[in-house]
Amino acid sequence: MAYHAAHPVCIGTNGRMSVPANREYHYKNLRDRYTNCTYVDGNLEITWIQNITDLSFLQHIREVTGYVLISHIDLPQVILPRLQIIRGRTTFKLNKWEEAYGLFVSFSHMNTLELPALRDILGGSVGFFNNYNLCHVRSINWDEILSEPQTGMQYTFNFSSPERDCPPCHPSCEAGCWGEGAHNCQRFSKLNCSPQCSQGRCFGPKPRECCHLFCAGGCTGPTQSDCLACKNFYDDGVCKQECPPMQIYNPTNYFWEPNPDGKYAYGATCVRKCPEHLLKDNGACVRKCPKGKMPQNSECVPCKGVCPKTCPGEGIVHSDNIGNYKDCTIIEGSLEILDQSFDGFQQVYTNFSFGPRYIKIDPERLEVFSTVKEITGFINIQAHHPNFTTLNYFRNLEVVGGRQLKENLFASVYIVKTSLKSLELKSLKRVNSGSIVILENSDLCFVEDIDWSEIKKSSDHEVMVQKNRNATACHEEGMLCSEQCSKAGCWGKGPEQCLECKNVKYKGRCLDSCKSLPRLYQVDSKTCGDCHQECKDFCYGPNADNCGSCVNVKDGRFCVAECPTTKHAMNGTCINCHKTCVGCRGPRDTIAPDGCISCEKAIIGSDAKIERCLLKDESCPDGYYSDYVLQEEGPLKQLSGKADPLKPDDETDGHGKEVGVGGIRLNLPLDEDDYLMPTCQSQNQSTPGYMDLIGVPASVDNPEYLMGSTQAIAAITQGAMGAPHTPPPPNSPNGMPPQHSQIQLQPIQQPLQTLQHQYQQQLQQQQQHQQHQQQLQHHHQKQLSQSSHHSSSSNPSVSHTPSLSNASSIAGLKSPDSMVQMQTGGASSGLHQQPSSPPTQTIGIPLSPTETEATSSEHEYYNDLQRELIPLHRNETTV
Repeated sequence: MAYHAAHPVCIGTNGRMSVPANREYHYKNLRDRYTNCTYVDGNLEITWIQNITDLSFLQHIREVTGYVLISHIDLPQVILPRLQIIRGRTTFKLNKWEEAYGLFVSFSHMNTLELPALRDILGGSVGFFNNYNLCHVRSINWDEILSEPQTGMQYTFNFSSPERDCPPCHPSCEAGCWGEGAHNCQRFSKLNCSPQCSQGRCFGPKPRECCHLFCAGGCTGPTQSDCLACKNFYDDGVCKQECPPMQIYNPTNYFWEPNPDGKYAYGATCVRKCPEHLLKDNGACVRKCPKGKMPQNSECVPCKGVCPKTCPGEGIVHSDNIGNYKDCTIIEGSLEILDQSFDGFQQVYTNFSFGPRYIKIDPERLEVFSTVKEITGFINIQAHHPNFTTLNYFRNLEVVGGRQLKENLFASVYIVKTSLKSLELKSLKRVNSGSIVILENSDLCFVEDIDWSEIKKSSDHEVMVQKNRNATACHEEGMLCSEQCSKAGCWGKGPEQCLECKNVKYKGRCLDSCKSLPRLYQVDSKTCGDCHQECKDFCYGPNADNCGSCVNVKDGRFCVAECPTTKHAMNGTCINCHKTCVGCRGPRDTIAPDGCISCEKAIIGSDAKIERCLLKDESCPDGYYSDYVLQEEGPLKQLSGKADPLKPDDETDGHGKEVGVGGIRLNLPLDEDDYLMPTCQSQNQSTPGYMDLIGVPASVDNPEYLMGSTQAIAAITQGAMGAPHTPPPPNSPNGMPPQHSQIQLQPIQQPLQTLQHQYQQQLQQQQQHQQHQQQLQHHHQKQLSQSSHHSSSSNPSVSHTPSLSNASSIAGLKSPDSMVQMQTGGASSGLHQQPSSPPTQTIGIPLSPTETEATSSEHEYYNDLQRELIPLHRNETTV
């Protein structure tokens, strides 16, 4: 059973009983197709053969996957001596009968049909219809051969003359025969078997002489390698249930790995490689890819995104179906353009009744096929029209598959009797199977000069290019290939129509060299490619670092559209920004159109203009202090969130966005969540702080973060400005006036103008109070220590306690969680805290540094406080 490996597989046909245009060509194609063929993939159709006695090319055929049709044969004998099995996967049907046939013989004048090796017909019945002089077929016991239930043999003889007398079978025959001689006796492997072999066949009458269940048509022994034919798959002489898989599971490493013994399932055979006209998919050879996959390099691969549009081939193109091919990439089937396409098409059904008639179409409507890249079947063109002179409509067609062939000459490319002058199939690269037939096109040039072996991949079929326009006449009219074409020929005029280029090729066009056009480079010895879009004149490769010169600017080795933010352009080259810049547009070290985009730190002058940028860790120059800019709009927007040295008296208006006061930069308006953030001031700074701005005397170093109402602030301000002190009445607890015993904390609602007015008043009065404050400083520190000790003993959760340092001030502050009352009188002071829920944490604000305070202490205290305030920071309102 090594016949599959020793002889090739051949492709069957689907011509049925159609009459060939040229019977000589028809016979020649049959002979070329089936010579040395053992396995017919498809149907075996032997039709329209007369006056020829040599059918020896059929002698090696052992298996047919479809049906066997023998019709219109005028020979004494038709012999298929090795045919063992007809699978009947496709069956032959006639409109006259409902029966489907695996073997059908009709309208023949042969004396005998000799099939002595035939053992099994797996699908379909057997039919003999009007065969004159045919003998012996009715002597065959067809129950031995037919395997499918409800099938049988149908015999019809409708001639007026009687059937001829047939010679008897050889005496050694047990029953019927296929013809004269002992070798034509019918062999049995089913009807004479023991009951134990009821599910299969046998090689003898004994119970132990049953064939293996994988056998079909009998056997010579009990094993899988003794079968005459295989029921499922044949693999190197052994019948198997399935072919060896292409991948096997590795249980040690837990992954799939290639199987060195894997094979593809091709019909009923296991093969190492699929035929050219079929595709590989999941270990099988298939005619088309399943849904979700597309053909690529003879294999079905998953689509990346939406699959290319695949359209069924609907046969003859006419006005009713041509719109169905819009945007198609693959035509699954065949395509025919006939005279009826241009003249109007009359639909004729298989029962020869007439359907609708469709109107004419102009050849320009064939432009719909410009997106087609593959036709899986054949293309048949037999049309004549004054405007139908080229096949440029198929300019993107790359592959003709030949999975189905035209019945005439078994062609996959069939162009006969057309008005074409040139084909112009400039993208056609492969004809996988079938003949190439181009005949009797009186105006067609170029085809005689084409080397068809460059595109025809199957050696089983031939090229027939005959009786077209004389090449000499074509050349005289200038119908010549371009000088850039090789000897392989061309599809038409121009360097775009060459089959192969003599020198190099660029996007389908043949060139003398890659220097023939600007901005090209040589990919390999035969191909040019485009330079990178940033290359100006020429290049050495496809990337931005292969340019000879740049369209815009060069950054290191690369041509780029613009410099990165860390560089600026100068004389067509990207230069690093100044070291203090965070991004730049030019070389300057300040924020400007020709300088920095932003800075980590910058020097800001009194006019709110940025003088120059500094490094992040660079200290402020003399006369400047550090602050944070939180401006979302305006000239300082680029520095938002950055630390900037400011002059102590800087003050910007910016439509209420920012106001710098006393070394503290405000971002207004304020709300109830405002926090007080101090800034480092220069050592000689004596301007009052924000406490003075809102009317809180300097003696109160921690007025909580939520300040009192306008009335409370007014009362505090009045005390700070030297108002007479009224002793509390005796019945007042804590020694405070009843009307001011408690001040409810409220958000600050005063407008900026009011705050600024109060601030000016404070400046005038500060000189009067400065001396008094210095005298009370020592007293204040002593009282703060006592208050802290008292607070920690009464409630450890309070981190800082408000203190009183001005003898002329009386204030009471209350939060939602606690109320702190403070008083002072004469030379003594007292602090009392009423029981309540745990108070909220408060953070002290340092007094404005005086001329007597040390700078180091000021910075240390500021840094400690800043760390505490970081979690409380808010962008909307920050001081």
